[in-house]
Amino acid sequence: SAAPTTTTQLAAALAIDESQEQFVPVLRKFLAGDIPKAELEGKGLGSLLFSSSSLRRFLQDDASNVLKKFSDKDLRDAMEEIAKPDSPYRSTSLLFSIAAEVHVRAALSPYRMVFVQALVDNGPGNTEAGIRDALLRAAIGKTTLYDVQQIARWRSVSVDSVLLGVCVSVEDPQIASEAFDILASRDVQTEPARSLLLWLRSRYWDYRAQAVRPIAILGLVEVAPREDVQKAFEALLPYSKGGLFSVMANSGNTLLQMEAVERLGAITSSGELVGLLDSDDKDIRMAIVQALAGRNELVVLRAVLRAYKHEQDEDVRKAFRESHWVTRDRKSEMPQREEKE
Repeated sequence: SAAPTTTTQLAAALAIDESQEQFVPVLRKFLAGDIPKAELEGKGLGSLLFSSSSLRRFLQDDASNVLKKFSDKDLRDAMEEIAKPDSPYRSTSLLFSIAAEVHVRAALSPYRMVFVQALVDNGPGNTEAGIRDALLRAAIGKTTLYDVQQIARWRSVSVDSVLLGVCVSVEDPQIASEAFDILASRDVQTEPARSLLLWLRSRYWDYRAQAVRPIAILGLVEVAPREDVQKAFEALLPYSKGGLFSVMANSGNTLLQMEAVERLGAITSSGELVGLLDSDDKDIRMAIVQALAGRNELVVLRAVLRAYKHEQDEDVRKAFRESHWVTRDRKSEMPQREEKE
């Protein structure tokens, strides 16, 4: 038979405050009379607290401190529990407390963390029930077409990143395409997503089905793993002659700029390349110096001389001398600051 409620609650309190290792197995035994044994096996403290109505007060009275005792898996399981249609926690602030703890730990994949970030940034005050539920389902990988349509109507600066996250994380191509088409119809403000979408709309819109995930990954370059960024860039290479280098060069992101120089530098006009000689990033400047090697157009010679004259880093100056003859008889010159115009 089930243990008395007070005994079960005492075991839960000891597991929270004293030792999970010692008291979670005890808590499992006490809950065995109410919950099938198969469901209890492997459940951590967090999942157990969600499993019994007699333990709800621990989640309601001191949620933020109790959640700190949850494992990452417990937090993920908790989100799954709240997402259930009959969850008693759906309309409470508990989801936002869980989102805050998940955010601190980065307990989900980078793309799903986008949805958690939106919950944290907007809070209960700017997240109506339909949006809250859509973000929750997205965070656990269960986005629906209806969710995407709900998000599209949300008045929040988070909408663009959330739709990009949907494009990357969902497996259903219909849902991803819907999110992408909504994005493309919006006045997206964040870079490089804005420029990439404008580029695709103006040149390759008929091929957008192949570009949904790559463009979304590049649009989330600040959170995407480097390997994903490189694969996404590679997927867009068949369309590179349509101004892709310019989009990447103007993105302001050094990883995308470097990918563009390394992959497209050889087929990019000198006029576009020389603009990156003024980059704040040393590695970008080095890469551009090398990409311009052997090009003797007047625009290159002038840009190289000007950049060399003002270059402060000796490694970059050495690269100039090794790659461009026009700088070699000036190797003893000290770099000068830009003259005021």
